Amino acid sequence: MNGMRARAFALSLALLLSRLPAAAAQTGLPNLGGREIIVAVENNYYPFNFIDSTTGAGAGWDYDAFRHICALLNCRPVFVQAPFDGLFNAIAAGTYHVSGNGITITEPRAQVVAFSNPYITHGQTLMTRSSETRFGGVEGFIADAALRLGVVSGTPGEALAVELIGGDRIARYDSLDLAVADLLSGSLDAVLSDSTVTAGHLVQHPGQLKLTGEPLTREALGFAFPPGSDLIGPFDAAVAAMQQSGYLNFLFNKWFAYHPFGVTFPDLGGRQVVIAVENAYPPFNFIDPATGAGAGWDYDAFHYIGWLLNCTPVFGQMPFAGLVDAVAAGQFNVSGNGIAIAGDRAPVVDFSQPYMQYQQALVGRAGEARFADIVAFAANPGLHLGIANPRLAYEGIDPARQTRYEAQELAVQALLNGEIDAVMLDGAAASTLAAQSPDRLQVMGAPFIASSLGFIFPKGSELVGPFNAALAAMRADGTLNRLYAKWF
Repeated sequence: MNGMRARAFALSLALLLSRLPAAAAQTGLPNLGGREIIVAVENNYYPFNFIDSTTGAGAGWDYDAFRHICALLNCRPVFVQAPFDGLFNAIAAGTYHVSGNGITITEPRAQVVAFSNPYITHGQTLMTRSSETRFGGVEGFIADAALRLGVVSGTPGEALAVELIGGDRIARYDSLDLAVADLLSGSLDAVLSDSTVTAGHLVQHPGQLKLTGEPLTREALGFAFPPGSDLIGPFDAAVAAMQQSGYLNFLFNKWFAYHPFGVTFPDLGGRQVVIAVENAYPPFNFIDPATGAGAGWDYDAFHYIGWLLNCTPVFGQMPFAGLVDAVAAGQFNVSGNGIAIAGDRAPVVDFSQPYMQYQQALVGRAGEARFADIVAFAANPGLHLGIANPRLAYEGIDPARQTRYEAQELAVQALLNGEIDAVMLDGAAASTLAAQSPDRLQVMGAPFIASSLGFIFPKGSELVGPFNAALAAMRADGTLNRLYAKWF
């Protein structure tokens, strides 16, 4: 990995030129020293936690949230499947360090476990089939003695159902999935559950289910810990940071927004989209040493786009040296991989609209008088620019006047040797080098946007339009901001 890869890039989001602070860089967050955190997950409570049928791996709000919390606190989440029945006693006994699992904070539960501050506020809601016209809310349901209601045993929804209609008309289930299946089959007339998980089932069964009437309660969800746990304070601090950075909103949009942003997106019908990733270009894509799985900006972004467009991302590893040509040849449907939108690539691949921009600085030799900044440099056709990152280009200069180097050191040495007239560097690196060698190097003018990053597709790909629609929504709903804050 060259010097440029090892540094955090000075990036700014497309159309958003002010740099956002990364959530992980916030001060005051405790450091847990890499300790292992055992997280109890039911793996049967969509969308908080479930087994993804396409991968066989755990997924959902809990997995995303706990991984992000541990990234903030320097800990390692270990997810252990645990049935909801007996969960609180197991947590209290120290079998697990923490559980999310969409647990409502109640006084009886607080006598057994300790709770974090709330991370979501929700309410009990009535879910019915979309075709339901016999009642428009809980009052109408109560009035018709022939109607049957499904609830999950041991939940606040069960207690509320007994209070409202008594026990004879209630069917109790071990999981909400089973209750929803009976609702869809016609064996039930409604299901009572909290609004977060009902919204998740509306995502799973588009057009088949609806919420009827207003929420019946207002409740708070919290993480459950053994009494006296030393993790409560750090987790509360992490959740506060996630709220401030907007990451909680991002997770809500990802997992609970059943009619996202009021926008109708192209529906790709669940098709597989094969994505080229280098897996050696952090923070865009890399192999997480703790899990052995792919991670990074690309993985999060393409999973989110897959959710918006109803497609299944399949990641294929490809060295960068042949990646653009492989996409052009149709071996892959798309790639992100931090690729700059450059004129010399346009004849080979199609680009999406920009999703991010690189901010750079221009470095010249000390005493340079032919140009004062990048604008003057670009206006002089006799000057040649060095690029210290092979991914980049400067969009305002003919590619014939640009030479890309595999390492910053090689580009700077070429500048000092007189082979090029200036070099484009990360802003922090430019300032550091000029300060270290003021007799040899100087920063020329203010930092500038050097290159826009875009997804690449085979020429004529029908995916360009849908992906552009998804990127526009991600910009509008703040998802691009959230991903920037998480990874950069």
